[in-house]
Amino acid sequence: MAFVNLYALLGVEPTATETEIVKAMRQLAQLQLVSLEDLKLCKDTLLNPEERKKYNAQLFAEYPEVLEELTKPKTKDKPNTQAVEKDRDIEEDALNELSLKKPLLALNSKAMPIYNENTGEVRLTFVGQSFFPLIVGFFTPLLIGDFIGFLMCLGLYTVLAIVIGIMLGMFGVFMMAFIFNVVLCLQYCNFYTLRKIKSGFKLCGTVEQKKIAAKWLKIKLTPNNTISNIPKIIYEQKSVIDIIFAVIIWFFIILTIFVQIALLS
Repeated sequence: MAFVNLYALLGVEPTATETEIVKAMRQLAQLQLVSLEDLKLCKDTLLNPEERKKYNAQLFAEYPEVLEELTKPKTKDKPNTQAVEKDRDIEEDALNELSLKKPLLALNSKAMPIYNENTGEVRLTFVGQSFFPLIVGFFTPLLIGDFIGFLMCLGLYTVLAIVIGIMLGMFGVFMMAFIFNVVLCLQYCNFYTLRKIKSGFKLCGTVEQKKIAAKWLKIKLTPNNTISNIPKIIYEQKSVIDIIFAVIIWFFIILTIFVQIALLS
C-alpha cells in the first residue's frame, strides 16, 4: 500500500496542533470529501503522540521536500500564512465578544459560559451546588431555559409523588418533595453542564472558571471540551416577553410552595 501524506490529505501543516487536525477532520467529514477509512487512519495516527512520531519519521524519509519546507525561514508576506492569520483573527474576534441573554435566576456565582463552534451558539451553564432548587424544586430547569430538564424533573417528580402517595400518604409526598429538591441542589447544575458538553458545547470562560468546572464535573480539560479564547460576555436586555415569562414562573413557584405548606399542615 502506497504511503499517504495524511497532512496533505487534511490540508494542514505537519506542525499542526491536535485542535487544528480535529477541526480539519470535522470539516472534511461534513463535506464528505474524505472516506471514513482515511479519517480513521488520520485519527489513529495523528492524534496518537507516539504513532505520530513514527509517522513523521517515515514521512520525512519518503518526502524530504516536506522537511526542507518546514526548515525554511517563514516570511511575513507568504500568502498562505496571511490567510491563516486572517482566519485566526476573524475567529478570535468572534469569540472575544459573545452576546448572551442572561437567563432568569442565573446563579451568577457559578455561571459558566459555553460555546458551540458548529452553531455559533453561546449559553450560560452552571457548575457546583446551589440552594435554589430547594426553594423552587422542579421549576429550577425552567428558570434557566432548560425545558428538557424541566420536563424530565416534572415527570420524575409526578411519578414519585404518585408512588409515595399511595404507599405513605400526604406526609410521604411532602418528604419525597423535600428529598427530591435536595438531590436537585446537589446534582442539577453539573448534570445540565455535562449534558451541554456532550451535545457539542465547549467551556469558554476564564482559566479559573475552567478549573472550577473541571473539578465539579470531574473531567479533564482537553481541546474537545474547551476553547482557548476568553470571551467577553455581553448581556442582552430582557424583553417584555421575558419579564412576563418570569412573572408567570414565579407565580407558579410561590403557588407550589404554599401548596406544599398546606399539605404539611
